[in-house]
Amino acid sequence: MLVSLDANVIVLALTGKPNLRHLARRWLDALEARDVHIVTSALSQLECFVRPHRLANAAELALFGSFFKGVISVPIEDEVLSVASRIRARSRAFRTPDAIHLATAEVIQADLFLTADRRLMAYKGVRVAYALRASSSELDQ
Repeated sequence: MLVSLDANVIVLALTGKPNLRHLARRWLDALEARDVHIVTSALSQLECFVRPHRLANAAELALFGSFFKGVISVPIEDEVLSVASRIRARSRAFRTPDAIHLATAEVIQADLFLTADRRLMAYKGVRVAYALRASSSELDQ
């Protein structure tokens, strides 16, 4: 199984408020307990490292650095950009970063795209799951 993560899931799982961290972490723990390959767009690194760099927070930098060593980072290449531009053209609801994350999941043919942004649930190009739901049962579908 191939699961693509939105950057917001990574941020919440590692540094979110305790109640949200718990929900996002539960998904990541469920993924780790199965034969799942976890991927994310290379854009996630940019999104995840901004705050720790801004705050010069060495502990958070190390935490994110360690996390990214364990996942596959998908480069933002022409095919992803082409799909992302079509996603943006069809709906103003998806901002450019959202479109890149969704396009990445679609291009790599992920079985599931996991996000903490309810708006992305409307996307039909890939199966999307909401990470802040109390159950990770969608992994079984």
